[in-house]
Amino acid sequence: MQRIHRPSRGLFAVLALFGAALAAGAAHGQALDVSRASSALALPIIIGDHDGNPLKDTRGDVVIKQASAVTLATVTNASSSDVLLKVDMISGDVDDGDTWQSTSFECELTGRETTTFLFTRIPTGFLGKDSVPGNSRLYVECSDDGDPEGAPTALFTGVQNGILFIAVADAETGEVKSEDVLIGDAVVIDTFRGQAYSFNAIGFQAGQGQNDGDKVYRFDGQEYAQFPAVLATNFIAPGLGDRIADPDRDVQAELILFTLDGTVGNLPVPRVKIGGYAYNDDEVAIDLSYEFDCFDVVALDDINANIAYDNDSAVGLGSPVGHLELVPQPIAAGFDAHDAEYGDSNGSRKRAVHGWLVQNVQNGLAGTVLEEDDLIDGSPDVRVGLIPAAWGRPLDMSTTSLVPFLSDDNATLDADTRN
Repeated sequence: MQRIHRPSRGLFAVLALFGAALAAGAAHGQALDVSRASSALALPIIIGDHDGNPLKDTRGDVVIKQASAVTLATVTNASSSDVLLKVDMISGDVDDGDTWQSTSFECELTGRETTTFLFTRIPTGFLGKDSVPGNSRLYVECSDDGDPEGAPTALFTGVQNGILFIAVADAETGEVKSEDVLIGDAVVIDTFRGQAYSFNAIGFQAGQGQNDGDKVYRFDGQEYAQFPAVLATNFIAPGLGDRIADPDRDVQAELILFTLDGTVGNLPVPRVKIGGYAYNDDEVAIDLSYEFDCFDVVALDDINANIAYDNDSAVGLGSPVGHLELVPQPIAAGFDAHDAEYGDSNGSRKRAVHGWLVQNVQNGLAGTVLEEDDLIDGSPDVRVGLIPAAWGRPLDMSTTSLVPFLSDDNATLDADTRN
């Protein structure tokens, strides 16, 4: 099996700290848990055709390349009482005029009610497979006490790819509250290529204090649980794709990454930096560093080309499977108005990151996941047929909480546009 260089002794010390962060108990309040009911949820809005990251000159989407996706984000009120959902659709589109804008509205759910937010492209062009840049249509049914059939809602949004953020509020007063009653998940369907992937929402549990009722969401252990210090996930290594022709490897892998530490509609958009390591199956590490603005869809081998695997050469990961550890890093982005409001006004923040891993096997006569002998001698081929396969999952989160940079406040999402 091909190998890459082992890290230095000093690097092993750093890796040990990352491992401790993943394994230790919560050091700064409660930890988030995507498998639990939550007070707020983050779900993706994916229409496809997300442009590459201008900071890093990446390709953008590799799993859904055309603007041919629809997103079904399903949310359930698990309590027996009515709740009001405060809904923000936050744009992650790459555009010079994008100000991390949000389209927001309210949606009531009765006790035990489930609703689905359906996002579709606005079709144009040949066969309608293109779409209006930066826009989508939303269809959802909310409850209405005066109408037994509910209150259907259809509206244009200012987001083609981004984050659907939903928080629980009191159905009578309209004030946001910290009460863990929501569960959610998303299915993203590529209508043009015939594939789909799904995963759980990222849930934010109630903190240990009181919620002040507004849409300034403070992830400080009081209103909501604090954000994690480290993210991690396993992956099947992608093929070398466009970088080096490798027709025997059909696996692709990308991350949907976002931050919620910012003020919607506010310039500059939140700048994020992550560092960390990609490991192969022999615990050999490749270091990585990556920057993006507020939201990004990025191929793993665009973050670091060595994450790709080619079993016919010495280039790449050195194994068909591996895992990532990602750690938020401080970054300066010039004058940061959010940092001035919720930090120490030095223009630098260490912004928490969340996200999902998405993978697929491209269609063909026989899309290859693993080749014979890839895992161990004697292991069989693993292939798919004419129809592509796709899957996804949230990035795992450490139980230790992110420590703010210097004297900054904890992560805060300011979605209160009335301020």
